[in-house]
Amino acid sequence: MQLHYQSQAVAKPYFIAAIALFVGQILFGLILGLQYGYLSPTPRKGKYKRRLICGGGFNPNYS
Repeated sequence: MQLHYQSQAVAKPYFIAAIALFVGQILFGLILGLQYGYLSPTPRKGKYKRRLICGGGFNPNYS
């Protein structure tokens, strides 16, 4: 890939860093979301049960 302007060469490392930070932010959010919503153990009758926050609607019998 040939750069036509010198300013493009200056901007390229910043663009690469911005893309890397964006991807890192998405991965970090997915990991935290999984930990909070799906992988977080909830004590129930002495055992740990996975809980899924989204989907299934409201369950009044769930304690």
